[in-house]
Amino acid sequence: MKCSKKLGIHISVLLVALGLTGLFITSCTTPTQQSTSWWKTVNANFYHVARTADGNYVTTGDLSDKTYIYKFRENGTKIWDYHVDVDYSEGRYVLATSDKGALIVEREQAKPWVIKLDQNGNKQWKNAYELSQFSDMELKFAFETQGGYLLVGSASDDDGSFLLLILVNQIGEIIGSPILYQNQNDRSAGFPCAVALTNGGYLFVGKGNISGLLVVKYINNEFTIVYSNSEIVWTPLSTVLADDGSLIIVGLSYVLDKGFRATAIKLREQNNDWTIAWTYI
Repeated sequence: MKCSKKLGIHISVLLVALGLTGLFITSCTTPTQQSTSWWKTVNANFYHVARTADGNYVTTGDLSDKTYIYKFRENGTKIWDYHVDVDYSEGRYVLATSDKGALIVEREQAKPWVIKLDQNGNKQWKNAYELSQFSDMELKFAFETQGGYLLVGSASDDDGSFLLLILVNQIGEIIGSPILYQNQNDRSAGFPCAVALTNGGYLFVGKGNISGLLVVKYINNEFTIVYSNSEIVWTPLSTVLADDGSLIIVGLSYVLDKGFRATAIKLREQNNDWTIAWTYI
């Protein structure tokens, strides 16, 4: 089998995203070299994993319905773990930070929280984020910015769903006002995936009852729809920016007479126009 260690890490990310109660990494280099792998069982549910700045890995999820964070080496041995002693809580996303620590997006009793840990698993700060004007609010992931972090989530009220952006400083304090975006042609649209661009902007990948597959770009305080395809019945699960600047989206799409199938789509930008380069189902 010909693949790379990087592919093996992506396999582990997929397995963790599926909530498996274990970790699996495989690596393979050339057809003549023997592939190696390890399997480690941890009595927890994991939902996301990231590679840390010190070359290790950190994952988050829940253990006995309480947020659980677990850092491990590439060979699978544990470095440290961190428990949140709050019932009905779970870690949903982990951001590996440039200071070799980790930022964890979690929910505690249906409320959004963020925890910042240092390299050794010590808590640096923990904050809750709520907007009273919305009936429902959720934080989904985060990006590191110059001087802080961008928290990304969703909020909803009687007018529909909104993409929510909250900028915070290095100790989690909110900077300015939260930023809201709603697709006026499809107010039900949600955005479960996002990537950071090299020019300081972001791409948010979503779906809606009307818009189907929807990609929105945010840069210089402006939102722009760069791609929309109402013919795709689509549930995006993950996305990554390729080396050539194109966008690869992995998810589930509905195929007539076959039901939902695992699908990968590559969107490529040419002259400010995003088009499908290929689709794999």
